Amino acid sequence: MSVRKFIISLIIVLYSFASDLDQALSTTIDLKAFNLPSPPSESLGKKLKLWATYYYTPTYVSKLTGYPLLDMQGYELGPKLTHREWCMSALEGSTSIKYEGKNIVYNFAGFGENLQVNCKKYFKYTKSGKIRFRLANGPYGDGAGETNYILFPYRTIAVDPSFIPFGSLIFIPDARGIEISLRTGKSFTHDGYFFAADKGGAIKNNQIDVFEGVEKVSGFLKFIKSKPSGTFEAYIIEDENLRQLMDDAHHKESGVIVPGEF
Repeated sequence: MSVRKFIISLIIVLYSFASDLDQALSTTIDLKAFNLPSPPSESLGKKLKLWATYYYTPTYVSKLTGYPLLDMQGYELGPKLTHREWCMSALEGSTSIKYEGKNIVYNFAGFGENLQVNCKKYFKYTKSGKIRFRLANGPYGDGAGETNYILFPYRTIAVDPSFIPFGSLIFIPDARGIEISLRTGKSFTHDGYFFAADKGGAIKNNQIDVFEGVEKVSGFLKFIKSKPSGTFEAYIIEDENLRQLMDDAHHKESGVIVPGEF
């Protein structure tokens, strides 16, 4: 084969590879199908070395007596939980509670001046005992307050915004191909794409926290080791069309995320 024919063939191959993602974006995309194609090499931006933990939205039933959820003014929102349930809700940042016949999602609103519940029995992050709540916008809870994002199970990650800016699209090769099985009976194979929409008080530097809906046990144990030594490679994806699609899906107005799917 001549050098000229080889170069032409290589260009065709590279064009076809890059166009797979463009073709997917040109049609109606269901981001909940988790079947986006691998990113072409030209969309791979900054390479990162990360380590991961995970979080979820615990589901409870309100108790007749217990520890109430308070708003920022110190007023009771209605539901009451056991000591452990309250602390876990504070730690995770959102909680779904069956109250007066309805499943209502509450979200982190900020910190009160005084400690309401002592959670030292369950974890070291004692500031959680000062957490106050509000009604959530999203069916699984909300992302960082300054972003107006809602949580998207298996897409949202909490980050240190000084290390990974909010709104970043992240590709994790080790997450691609992982089979996820949900309590609903649904299963899917993850495509490896995540979106930086949340933060956490304990999330610093190269740690990310992967949101997994209402599932208490992580489906990503292949790469989530929950320790700083369990690092893996990731990339910031420089594809504004796909990034914007993921951004839109993290807003309540898009209607992408509905209750009961995860």
